[in-house]
Amino acid sequence: MDAFGEGTKRRLWMGLLEWERQATSGNASQSVIRLYDEPDANLHYEAQRQLFANISEMAAEPDSRTQCFVCTHSVTLVNNAPSRAISLIRTEGDGGRSLDRISGPEDEEVVQFFGEIGRAVGLSNTVLLQERGFLVVEGESEADAVPKIYRKLYGRSMREDGLILVNLHTCSAWKSVLEMLLKNRLAMTHMLLDADCRDPESSARISAEAFEELGCEPEFETQQVSYIGEKEFEDAFTNEIIVRALNEKFPREDETVWAEKQIDSMRNFRDKFSDNLKMVVRQQCVRGLRSSVSKPSLAAAIVGQCQSESDVPRAIVDAFDSLRERAGVSDD
Repeated sequence: MDAFGEGTKRRLWMGLLEWERQATSGNASQSVIRLYDEPDANLHYEAQRQLFANISEMAAEPDSRTQCFVCTHSVTLVNNAPSRAISLIRTEGDGGRSLDRISGPEDEEVVQFFGEIGRAVGLSNTVLLQERGFLVVEGESEADAVPKIYRKLYGRSMREDGLILVNLHTCSAWKSVLEMLLKNRLAMTHMLLDADCRDPESSARISAEAFEELGCEPEFETQQVSYIGEKEFEDAFTNEIIVRALNEKFPREDETVWAEKQIDSMRNFRDKFSDNLKMVVRQQCVRGLRSSVSKPSLAAAIVGQCQSESDVPRAIVDAFDSLRERAGVSDD
C-alpha cells in the first residue's frame, strides 16, 4: 500500500466501503453510527460524487440502522446533500464555535424541487452558507447589466466581494426559492425591483402582499427593497445615455443619428418603455443588426455608456450601498 498515492488509497478505501455496504445490507442487528473525517481528501470530482452516493445510499436503505456523520470541506459533498442535513461549524474570534444550519419549506417535494431549481438561479448549499450578500432581481436585462455596473463602480466583480445576484425571472418556483433565501439570509438580502410591481394591476409576482405572505416585517420593504424607474429598469436611464448607446451599437439604417427627442417619444408609460425601445430599434437600425436587438442586448449597450456613478440610476447605487453595508464590504 505504501507504493500507492493518496488518491489511489482513497479509491481503494471507497471500493471496500461499497463492498461492505453490499455485504452487510439489511443484516445489521444493532444501530450503527459512522463518522467520516474529510473522506474526500485527495479524491477527484467524480470520485467524490461516488463517495457521496455510497454514504447516502447506506444511510437511506429501508432496513438500514446506520446514521452517518461526515466532516468535510468538499463543495461537491455539501452541494449534493439535502440542505436540512448540513451544519456549518464556524470558529469565532474568541476561539469559540457556532453552528449554522439551513432551514426551509418542510414539504419534501418542495425541498427536492428547490434543490434542483436553486442552482439554476445561483443558489446552492455552499452559497447560502458562505457568501456575504444577495441581490435579487426579476429580469434578464438586470441580470446581465447589474454585474457590469457593479464592476464599473467598484473595480471588482460582485463575486469577488462575496455578493450573489439571484434572478427569479424565469423561475417557476420563485416563491420557494425566495422563501429559502429570506428564511436563511434575510439580513443579507436586498431586492432591486421594477417600480410597476407596486401597481395593483401589475402582473408582477413579487409585491407587498408577497412579502407579507413570506413572513417579512413591514420594514423589510422600506429598508431592503429598491424600486427602479417610472415603471422598469430600462426607463431609469437618461435619454442622453440611451442615444449614445444606440448610435454606437445600433446605428440607423438611413444613416441619420438617433436623437433624444426620439427616445422621449418612446416614453409612453401606458406601455413598457423597453418594449417600445426594442420595437423601434429593431425596425430602424441597420438591417444586419436587427436580429440581435433584444432587451438584454439593449441594456448591455446602455450600461456600456455609464462611465461614472452619475450615469447610473440612483436606485441601483442605493441597492449596492445597502447590500455592501449589510455584507461588510468596503472600498479598501
